[in-house]
Amino acid sequence: MFTTLFAFMLVTVYAAEEIPSYIHVCGRNNPNYSQCIVNNTNNIKNKICMGIPELNVAPIEPMNIDEIVIYNIDNLKLSVKKSKIRGFCDFIINSLQVSSDKLHFDLDLILKHLDMESVYDFDIRILVPLANKGLIHVSTDNLEMKITVDFKEEIKNGKTEIYVSKVKTILNIKMFKYKFDDSEKDLVQLHEALTNIINENEKDIFIKVKPALEEAVSKLVITVINNVVRNRFEQLFPNEA
Repeated sequence: MFTTLFAFMLVTVYAAEEIPSYIHVCGRNNPNYSQCIVNNTNNIKNKICMGIPELNVAPIEPMNIDEIVIYNIDNLKLSVKKSKIRGFCDFIINSLQVSSDKLHFDLDLILKHLDMESVYDFDIRILVPLANKGLIHVSTDNLEMKITVDFKEEIKNGKTEIYVSKVKTILNIKMFKYKFDDSEKDLVQLHEALTNIINENEKDIFIKVKPALEEAVSKLVITVINNVVRNRFEQLFPNEA
């Protein structure tokens, strides 16, 4: 979520002589500013995940999360580690609202399909202790995402600079599918136990995983956009295009 996936909100206002031909410049005084940004985003979304070097946009996929702890109690420990997430560039923009000063963006979109490859770390102690680390593939479809981005302007050495000061991401995960690597037959019993835990505690797992994903997306948005906009105010924010 993604800006590189979301740098799309700013890439669209580069100086005309320095932007790629597939981007149309949107001036801040454009009465259709929001729609202009949406149109540009749709033009470049297939390029975002691969990176756009001419705009300082590095490849954003896979997005990596070191660890998400789901349970950590005496008789049950479960976490996913080394997660690699893909699918952020296949999205539909429902709406984009921009404040009159062009410093606040509200983005509403749907990610069509996300895939996450992870290593699960599982340790349960009930009647018979079961513990293992193994591969798990998780996917979800039609993931609703809302992102708010706030910018600040500052005068430094007589020049106006702009940067992202705050990002908030809200995900609406309605369902997910998962699959274990069952190539090792002696793990079947453990995977059955783990499947039961997941199925019986789906809502609880949503609650644990959702904030970690939202934080990762927000950090990515801040990093990518700030890499693009710092020291480029006049280029990135012309009043007229």
